[in-house]
Amino acid sequence: MDKLYLDHAATTPPCPEARAAFNAAADDCFANPGSLHQAGADAARLIEKSRREISKLLGASNYKLVFTATGTESNHLGIRGFFQSGRAIVGEIEHPSSRAAVDALEVTTDIAPVNCDGRIDTEAFKNLLSDDVGLISIQWVNNEIGSLQPVHELVQLARLLAPRAHFHIDAIQAAGKLNLHLDQLGVDSISIAAHKFGGIRGCAALLFHNNCKQPTPYFTGGGHESGLRSGTENTMGIAAMAAALSAKHNKISSAPNYLHDSRQRLITAIANECDIEVLGPSDEQLTSGAILSIVLKGMRAEPFLHQLETHRIYVGSGSACNAHGHSESPTLAAVQLKEEMRNSVLRISFSDELSNELTLRVATAMALTAGFFKD
Repeated sequence: MDKLYLDHAATTPPCPEARAAFNAAADDCFANPGSLHQAGADAARLIEKSRREISKLLGASNYKLVFTATGTESNHLGIRGFFQSGRAIVGEIEHPSSRAAVDALEVTTDIAPVNCDGRIDTEAFKNLLSDDVGLISIQWVNNEIGSLQPVHELVQLARLLAPRAHFHIDAIQAAGKLNLHLDQLGVDSISIAAHKFGGIRGCAALLFHNNCKQPTPYFTGGGHESGLRSGTENTMGIAAMAAALSAKHNKISSAPNYLHDSRQRLITAIANECDIEVLGPSDEQLTSGAILSIVLKGMRAEPFLHQLETHRIYVGSGSACNAHGHSESPTLAAVQLKEEMRNSVLRISFSDELSNELTLRVATAMALTAGFFKD
């Protein structure tokens, strides 16, 4: 039986286009892009071509793009690198890397609360805004329950009521899953990571608006990436990142609802076999089609997912960046999930279509697993 990997919110398998681009760059553009010879110049040109392509795919003609190694690094550069003074506002269910970056500033921080669907309360957010706000950090798509934040509305409110605030968006779970038009959004900085949309781990990026001052770099040395991120560039990973984003962009453009359709089929099939509660918004316009987070009533998630492995199905039980699932999830507490249910949450995440056959396989395996623990 083939392995069925459904933990794409943690990391996606490299897509064929990314692997091909990586291998081609490894064969033809392996030289140091800082070297003066022709081989080095070829590598440098590939990096710049990839930079332009990624910016175009993200609708980010008004942004500079800096390549980094991870989404965590991009969040820190976008948050700590731009902060100057004032209060900070951070979403209640942000990724740990963003919360840690804000905490490192050691400034007065206000939390923008979420409702039981995991979406920021826009009225409460509005009441936090004032002229003394210097930083706002919001995660576009929550990595645990898939809630989409109303980022367009939040940005508009911030521009009106906190005009000097640097607005950072963590788009790590959004890029490659949504069609992003960053020029229309008008945010100050955005972080993305290749391994969340079919690229290779070890390659990510921060985009920041042309109107922004340069961020303070945290990696210094040889002055790579216009002095903003020293360290020899990952040419192969960068090429693979552009290829993966292009492949996902083409898929979304040709079949805009393919992720939501797969998610809805899964919900229906699993609910027919198991007693579950779906977390996050019920309206598919307000949630990611790539993440399905469910409460397994009367079951513990960790032994359940390990039993699913006997069926060659691999799923998650929360953020892979949060102490391997062994600590209390701030997200589940924030959405007011009953404490006794917080160890019963399973996260199924994907970035490719799930056929009817695969959907049935998941539902059948979950029914068998539920029966295993009841017997």
